[in-house]
Amino acid sequence: KMSLETLQRFALVSKVCSELDNHLGFSDKTLAEFIIHLAKQYSNNSEHFQKALLENGAEFPTTFSSNLHRIINSTAGTGKGAVGKSNDTSTEPKSTKAIFSGFSKPNN
Repeated sequence: KMSLETLQRFALVSKVCSELDNHLGFSDKTLAEFIIHLAKQYSNNSEHFQKALLENGAEFPTTFSSNLHRIINSTAGTGKGAVGKSNDTSTEPKSTKAIFSGFSKPNN
């Protein structure tokens, strides 16, 4: 039985492979997994991710490596663009009036 996390991992590897194929003309699962590892390791800093790619022989265009970093970290749920994460850390529920302020005004 596969967990949701496993399926998400497969989807992410597939997405990175597609990006590699679209931009470089080849895709490799092992390379995709290594790129994902680096992007997670440097999830808070795209420039350090790009530097790590260069140090490991991946001479990708800056825009492509930035795009990979963004895709991986938004899909993986880490970094600034994390899906499903909110900056609101309050534990109290918001009132309906606060959420729908336009609806709480009286009709004139």
